[in-house]
Amino acid sequence: RALQKALTEVKEKIETEQEQKNYLHKYQDDMHEYEQFVLRNFFEKVFAGQLSVQEIYEEAQKHALDINAPCYNLMLMNVQERAHQGDKRKAGETCQKCYEEIMRFLMRFSNYYLVFRWSVNIYGIMIKGEEGNITERTAKCLEGIEQICKQYEEELDWYVAAGVPVERFSLLPECYRKVN
Repeated sequence: RALQKALTEVKEKIETEQEQKNYLHKYQDDMHEYEQFVLRNFFEKVFAGQLSVQEIYEEAQKHALDINAPCYNLMLMNVQERAHQGDKRKAGETCQKCYEEIMRFLMRFSNYYLVFRWSVNIYGIMIKGEEGNITERTAKCLEGIEQICKQYEEELDWYVAAGVPVERFSLLPECYRKVN
């Protein structure tokens, strides 16, 4: 009886811990979704020219975004399954795996690449730098994404579009129009 009671208590404790882990994962997923929503909302306002220069910096500060740099550029990236693929689940997993590799690559340079989800399949990448290195950073980003995506060419279609660098954050709407 004592052994059975102890085993029941251990089982309940394990179930409680698993439940807590599940809540934690859900909380982390929800926080990530919220952060992506905030970023997209911010960039939608910036690209539409709805914010004054002061409002841009206030919004960025409110969301702890470091947008200070002498030069900026934008890239839009799309990765999706090929339409003629048979196993949709496998293709979806491949697409997710590709995106995860790209995000790991970009996070290594997070001091000058800011990634945000733009739509279901499209991510935006804001690149920060000096006038002398913004073109190089854009090329490095493009090259890294290309190397990753080429591994999945049999299963995925992808594209990346790069804009033309601008000297002020408030000029990003012009950059966005060109890259879009």
